[in-house]
Amino acid sequence: MKFFPIILLAVASATINNYQVPLCQNCVHYRPNIFSPSLSKCSQFGDKNVITGEIKYDYADLSRMSQDKCGLEGKQFNETSLIIQEIQQAFIHKIPTNFLIALFFFSILIRKWKG
Repeated sequence: MKFFPIILLAVASATINNYQVPLCQNCVHYRPNIFSPSLSKCSQFGDKNVITGEIKYDYADLSRMSQDKCGLEGKQFNETSLIIQEIQQAFIHKIPTNFLIALFFFSILIRKWKG
């Protein structure tokens, strides 16, 4: 009976879909959206406006769902260096929060100063 939790854990982890596929967030083509990861883009796929030159990149999740593009297996995946990944994670998760906290306190100071 002592082995039951270990066996259960092995069965549970074996049923995770897409466990071995590379993550978009670790790819050089990934352009994160700091407010909503589902709105992140992939710079490998998109359309260029022939008049203005503006490029509209495809959403990363849609690129991964399309076999004509990156596909589930990540055909166009090109891993970023570990340092770049750490910088991106710090920017995505820490800077916006710190910025919002600073903005909140700054607005309080301005209200006290004006009134």
